Amino acid sequence: MKIAAPLRAPDELEPLARAGAGEVFCGVLDLGARPDYFPNGRSQPSANLASFRELEQVAALGRARGVAVMFCANAPQGRVQTGWLKDDILRACAAGVSGIVLADHCLLPWAARQAPGLTLAMGTLSPALNRPTLDLLAGCGAKRVVLERLLTLAEIAGLTAHARGLGLKTEVLIATACVHINAFCHYHQLHARWEGDLQALTRGPYAPCRQPQQIEVWDAGRPLGARAAAAAQPWGFCALCSLPQLQEAGVAYIKVPGRENPIEERLRRVSMVRRCLLDREAGPRLHREFLGRDCSWQDCQHYEVYARRRGES
Repeated sequence: MKIAAPLRAPDELEPLARAGAGEVFCGVLDLGARPDYFPNGRSQPSANLASFRELEQVAALGRARGVAVMFCANAPQGRVQTGWLKDDILRACAAGVSGIVLADHCLLPWAARQAPGLTLAMGTLSPALNRPTLDLLAGCGAKRVVLERLLTLAEIAGLTAHARGLGLKTEVLIATACVHINAFCHYHQLHARWEGDLQALTRGPYAPCRQPQQIEVWDAGRPLGARAAAAAQPWGFCALCSLPQLQEAGVAYIKVPGRENPIEERLRRVSMVRRCLLDREAGPRLHREFLGRDCSWQDCQHYEVYARRRGES
């Protein structure tokens, strides 16, 4: 199982690799050239590389360090912007990246023809929820898929086994990111004019998905687990205790999100996941260290793990 980590500057590759990342993913954003074009899931300039020259540097550093470099082209586009996105993908291929992360299923056949040797991965805006989706993506040329975040561990294991038969690898996101990202999100392309005031985004009205929602469950004594917690606490989930089960299920990649975060925070998250992979029992301790509180069902991404620890059926 490899850890995939977000990168936004060439000099970050080496420390991320030392922390445990076997792969990095990054985008390129030049608002000076096309101010209304946002080619990936992060529209803040500080969350992206500044140029394809920097991407070439990252790709070269990745080859020297044995770290795969994935180029993010993972945002839906209109007709004109799709042409620009194709140009960016070709430039990324020329820069020497290991693969491309896409959001648009329709681009898969084209990308498979243009870059037959690269890994084509579907990103978090096009997650796999069932076997027909896996069949479709494999038939279009995908080599990797991200699984819908609200699947149970049993569902993840079943889909990973089916994906393996299709020649697909699966990945799962972890570590306190937005649980609503695995869908067509109308808020994922926040305008660049908000750059530098990210805290304001949590106060709305621009990002209502960041606001905790009140929910009710039929039986307060038997909480609905991660499916309910995701709606109540979109930024607070944790899947550290699930890592051993995900590894046993054959999940190939654990993706640590957060390109907008400072490098210190990203290094801490990657190190946390690596430590948990090395120690199956470290989840609760690392949860306390990372989130500053003990495990609870509201925080648990896979409630069955929390229930098992408590001896529940």
